[in-house]
Amino acid sequence: MSKQIHSERMNRVVQHIEDNLNVDVDIKTLSEIAFYSEFHFHRLFRSYVGESVYGYRKRLLLERSIKQLLYSSETITEISFKCGYDNQSSFNKAFKRQFSYTPSQVRQQRVSISTTIIKPNTERIIEMKPEIKNIENHCCPTVS
Repeated sequence: MSKQIHSERMNRVVQHIEDNLNVDVDIKTLSEIAFYSEFHFHRLFRSYVGESVYGYRKRLLLERSIKQLLYSSETITEISFKCGYDNQSSFNKAFKRQFSYTPSQVRQQRVSISTTIIKPNTERIIEMKPEIKNIENHCCPTVS
């Protein structure tokens, strides 16, 4: 399979995730969009994007929260719930780990944060070539 086909499939998945940020990620659906098994999809997505599906989605939600902090009147707690966090404390930790500022600092000081733009690395696409091998049964003795 060509790199172009891999790229097209992964781009469809990335677009689906971005278009449906408010919906929980369903790996089965994403793997079907890409026409890969769930197992291979995980490996290929990480290779293509550079992070797991869950990590990618969480990062996008955190990046979106910057706009909400700067331009909305929603409380930080409301924004944290919209980002999928159960409480503001978890949101604050993840936000600070990602951007080196707390959500309060961004809101109060109007700190400028540039979001991370990850360009898919098409050079890292895993080439999968099916191969049939005969394996001798070394581990299990035959029953007579």
